[in-house]
Formats: sequence, C-alpha cells, structure tokens
Amino acid sequence: MRNQPHSQPDDTIAFHEVAAIIKRHFLRSIIIMIFGTAVGIGLTSVVPKRFASKAVLNIQAAYFQIPLVGDLVSNPSDSLEYKAQRESLLRFALSDGFLEDVGTKFGLFRTDKEDRRHPAERESLLQGIEYFSLGGNSYQISAVGPSAEIAYELTRAVLNQMIATLAAERLGKLTRARTAILSNLETLKTEIAHAGPSQPASVDEASESLEEAQARLHSLEQRFTPQHPSVVEQRHKVELLRSRVSRGSKSGVSDTPLSASRRTIQDLHDDLAKKFNYLNIVIDMEKTTDNYAYLSVIEHPSIPSGPYAPKKRVFALGGLILGLVLSLLWAVVKELRRGTFVQPIHASEVLDAPFLGSLPRWEGESSQKLLTPPKQPSS
Repeated sequence: MRNQPHSQPDDTIAFHEVAAIIKRHFLRSIIIMIFGTAVGIGLTSVVPKRFASKAVLNIQAAYFQIPLVGDLVSNPSDSLEYKAQRESLLRFALSDGFLEDVGTKFGLFRTDKEDRRHPAERESLLQGIEYFSLGGNSYQISAVGPSAEIAYELTRAVLNQMIATLAAERLGKLTRARTAILSNLETLKTEIAHAGPSQPASVDEASESLEEAQARLHSLEQRFTPQHPSVVEQRHKVELLRSRVSRGSKSGVSDTPLSASRRTIQDLHDDLAKKFNYLNIVIDMEKTTDNYAYLSVIEHPSIPSGPYAPKKRVFALGGLILGLVLSLLWAVVKELRRGTFVQPIHASEVLDAPFLGSLPRWEGESSQKLLTPPKQPSS
C-alpha cells in the first residue's frame, strides 16, 4: 500500500469527542457538585449568625430653619447641602465614646484590656451600623448584632443617640445665636445712652407696642404655665405699657419724636430684642420636650424574626459553583494523564507515521478464532 501524504494537524475538537469526555466524567462531576452544595449548606450551621434590625428617621427641612432669626443663622441653600449636613450629623452621632459604651454594654468588646480602648472592635462595630437616604428627608438606620435581641437594642440605642445629637446640635446653634444677639443688644444700649436722653414715645406708638405685647403674652400663655419666667416677664411688660398708654391718654400731650440717628439705633435694638425674646421661647420649649417637630421616627426598631446572614441559598450556590470548578479541574487532569488516543488520526500525527487503515470491530454473535489448533493424529 502506498503511503498517504502527511496531512497538517487539526486543532479542532469534534463534538463527539467532547461528548465522550463528558460521558466519562459526568457521574463523578454530579457527585462532586452535590457534595459541594451539601458542604455549603452545612457551613451555614457553623458560621456565626448575624441579625439586623432597622429603623427609619425623618429629618425635616425645618430642622435647619429658625423663623424670625433665619437671616442671622446660615442655612443650607439646596437639597444637596441639606443631605450633606444630615449625613454629617448622623455620622457625628457615632462618636468613639458612644461606640465604646454600647460595645461594652452589649458584650461586643473584650474586657480584658486595661486601657479600656478597643480601636479594632470600634471599627468593626461601626461597619455594622448603616444609615442611608431613602429619598427626600427619610433615612434608614440599621445595626447588626450576634443575636436578635442585641441587634434590636443596638439599633434602638443608635436611633436615640442620633436624635439626641441632632437636638443638641440645633439647641447649640440657637444658643450661639442668642448669645450673639445679646452681645449686640448690649452694644446698642451703650450707643443709645451716648446718643442723649430718650424722649417719650407717642401715645399711638405706645398703643401699638401694647397690642404687640398682649399678642405675645397670649401666645406664651398657650405654650407655658402662668408661672413660667417668660410669661411673668411678658405680663410685667404688658402692665408697664398699659400704664404708659393710660398716662399718655390722660395728659393729652403730644410727645416729640426722637432724632433720626437715635430712632435708627432704637429700631435696630427693638428688632434684636424681639428676636432675642423669640429665641428664649424656642430654647425653653426645646429644653422641656422630647417630641421635636422637625424629627419623626417613621419606623421604630423591631426584633428580627431570623438571621440575615449566613443565607443558605448563597452558601448552597457557592458550594455548587465550587463543585463545578473542582469537577472541571478533575476532568482536565484526568484527560491529560490518560495517555491514550481517542482517534487513530491523532496517533498518526503524534507518532509521525502514515495512517494505513483500521480493522473493523466484529459485531457477530460469537467470536471466531483466526487460527485452528492442529488435529491430533488418530491411533
């Protein structure tokens, strides 16, 4: 037989070869993937469980606004500034001291350290506390704990800390504004004194001042008890104005107006005094209440019904994928170490020998012997 010309090697893989490889390793691959899935599900009972509780806090835009003194206190100008300030205040609430307190209270920190400082544990606890915007003025606050009860108590502590911090920062802002106004009032009083003796106001002006004072007194009486210092002070002011109007009406004498410069200073002083009194009212109200009009809890923390981690589905999927990867690696290694030829043409290419042909497989019912044994001679 004449030698056939040597053909170029073919790097393509035929479908039937791939099918043959899959068939050889199919059962083993299925077993490995089932085993990996079972291991993943089993790990969920070994990995420490983590529970999460959440709450929703609404911080209204009114938190940053102070009526009558808004021109004296800087406020955000757009929604992005509002959002940035809200998130900055929420982060400010999670101070190191607060984290130390709750970590020690709920047994999340080791107590064998003498200095009682736990920087690594604080960082881990801080990472388990999340807060993010739900759109608008609402923020979701959640905390993670090793048990459902600890997760609930920790979330409640974080929520109360954030509310207290927000209220304290607003109160500090109001107090600083009141201090600045009081300082300016003292300065204006000195300038009025240097401007010369004041002259009595007209009866009409006194009457207008009396009406404003009575309206302010009525407003204070709606909010506070009759013995409240602000109510007592305002009631005394009303009595003084009422007596002044009464004396002016009896005398019938027209008062001479103040000088222009003195009137300007006096008007500025009266405006600041009005704002100062208003700030006193607002500060007294916020010191004596726990229900803030600008803060509202939309969703209170609740005890979680089950752990949020580890999740069986995630671990089962991870075990299945790992089993698939291991089965593929197993198949590749076994095929590389197999050392046999799948097709005769592959043997021809590797051995650099001509392919002469192949012997067909006998498909008969019984095998036939190629050679017959010699007959034994008869005796």
